[in-house]
Amino acid sequence: MPPGWYLLLLVTALCGGGSWYIRHFTQKVELLRLTAGIGISSMLALVFWTWQIM
Repeated sequence: MPPGWYLLLLVTALCGGGSWYIRHFTQKVELLRLTAGIGISSMLALVFWTWQIM
């Protein structure tokens, strides 16, 4: 896989962990929506990119 693919995977993982932390330990709903949206977008990009490579 190209290096950019691994960067997207890292973004997805960080957003997942960050969303969990924000949901359970803060009251910042807008930040939760932002990190979840970025995570979902990066995951969709990963799926699309993977299907294009194979």
